[in-house]
Amino acid sequence: MGKKMGIKQWGCIAALLVASTSAGAYSDELRPYLDLGAQYTGADDLRQSDDGIGGFFGVGMPLLRNFAIEGTLSGSNFGANGANGIKWTEYTAEAAGLLTYPIGNGWIPYLTVGVGVANNKPDGGDRESDALASFGAGTFYLWDRWGVRADARYRRINADVSDLEEPVYRLGLLYMLTPKPVAAAEPEKDSDGDGVPDSRDKCPDTPKGAKVDADGCEFPPEVGAPAEVVDTLGIVYFDFDRSEIKGGERAKLDKAAEVAMAKKGAAVVLKLDGHTDYVGTDEYNVGLGERRGAAVKQYLISKGVPAEEIIITSYGESRPAADNATAEGRSLNRRVELFLVEK
Repeated sequence: MGKKMGIKQWGCIAALLVASTSAGAYSDELRPYLDLGAQYTGADDLRQSDDGIGGFFGVGMPLLRNFAIEGTLSGSNFGANGANGIKWTEYTAEAAGLLTYPIGNGWIPYLTVGVGVANNKPDGGDRESDALASFGAGTFYLWDRWGVRADARYRRINADVSDLEEPVYRLGLLYMLTPKPVAAAEPEKDSDGDGVPDSRDKCPDTPKGAKVDADGCEFPPEVGAPAEVVDTLGIVYFDFDRSEIKGGERAKLDKAAEVAMAKKGAAVVLKLDGHTDYVGTDEYNVGLGERRGAAVKQYLISKGVPAEEIIITSYGESRPAADNATAEGRSLNRRVELFLVEK
């Protein structure tokens, strides 16, 4: 049976963890990490040795928000217990799964189960490699790129003569291989709901539903009669800052191409209106709207619609269909609208 860890050792671990809470901004998300630390092994009585002192090095990778895997290499020395005691050197390699549960303020407790290989050599004896299995619990405390951890594990080594059952206590320092995610900025206030935030809105009281420009002001009345819309063929949506057509949007364009081909030869053209959300400069967004329109045009041409019967107009961010202050609204503004209009 393994020996219990002393009160002094547990006290040192607790003191280090408590002190860490005042060291700076914390992180509640485990990221790929390296860790390095010290370990204390309560020697099984069969070793006839003192408890083991050593260190470990590991690398970990979260696969899900509440699950991670890690691989660890460790080494320990066990001093002789008394005049007839035996010295040991031990090296282990272990793979483990961690079930994590973030509780806030940088604390991430976890349960762990692992398997691996233990390589032991008694003083004057042969080196022997045996399978090991372990389970335990611990906690991380994370800042931006650094963190600490402490855990306690029970392990069993399937030795040839007799199994070794021992507790292992670890205290380590972590380094996150990726930076802490930046929190999304709070959306700016848009009092009149025209899609232009108050900080940029030069006309803050436009009527609900009014079409506005990039400054939040209504468009002046159009001079001359605009082309009459014969049919509305749908809306295609795009990812942020992208002009590639998403797979789920192609069915809409296939249907639009069928309608346009049926009208082939009639006095109509297919008009593509490109739009964006309000992220970016006016000039950039006009170009992005044009690229989105061009992508739709090329797709329609591939379906047989003549290029000369397709026209593109980019409005950039000036004609939002929804509130730019919300993520949902911005996603609805990243679009190309398709119309059949008179020539």
